[in-house]
Amino acid sequence: MSVVVEGRNLHKFYRTGDDEVFALRDVSLDLSQGEMVALIGASGSGKSTLLACIAGLDEPDGGYVRVAGSRMSHRTEAARSQLRCRHIGMLMQSGTLFDHLTMFQNIRLQQHLVGTGEDEDVHQLLEKLGLGGQGDKLPTQLSGGEVARGGLAVALAGGRAVLLCDEPTAELDTGTEAAILSQIHRRCDQGAAALVATHSEAVARMANRAIHLRDGRVVDG
Repeated sequence: MSVVVEGRNLHKFYRTGDDEVFALRDVSLDLSQGEMVALIGASGSGKSTLLACIAGLDEPDGGYVRVAGSRMSHRTEAARSQLRCRHIGMLMQSGTLFDHLTMFQNIRLQQHLVGTGEDEDVHQLLEKLGLGGQGDKLPTQLSGGEVARGGLAVALAGGRAVLLCDEPTAELDTGTEAAILSQIHRRCDQGAAALVATHSEAVARMANRAIHLRDGRVVDG
């Protein structure tokens, strides 16, 4: 399988007054088609920062990221946005859905941005995630578990090559967690690469491999 995400020697630090706090320290990784990789580490270990650098939402202070053969890092915001829209689906801890749009409209917006998908595909995706009949509801009208599954539906819309998930099953019941993991794994079986930041043992067990972060560094186990 070919490599779709390449990160090399990534460094990221933040300034707090006169102090520099390192979020990433010389992190390198590859993600290949068809694999689900668990990103494991304590809170503050750098997981969310790494996802943001891969997605082009944040710039590394050193090193670079390539996605689908194109350089993501150290480009204009417009170029990063275009590359992200074309290749990356994201499921974050919050903010994945627009509250003023129905579930159906949220998914169709993503498909429109990518340039793929028809209306009937939305209904099929909602059905697969146990959200059949919920397409006309706003996110505020759904339960926490339904919002999480709706966020995944948006991330999956358009069939992009890379799926980045930040704690996608946090505070969810085991049934909802299983449904989300099943769809992530299914997308990987179809050729996508998924990087899932998690504290969940269920996610770690389902993943093909794990990357462990501690204090911004990749460590063994």
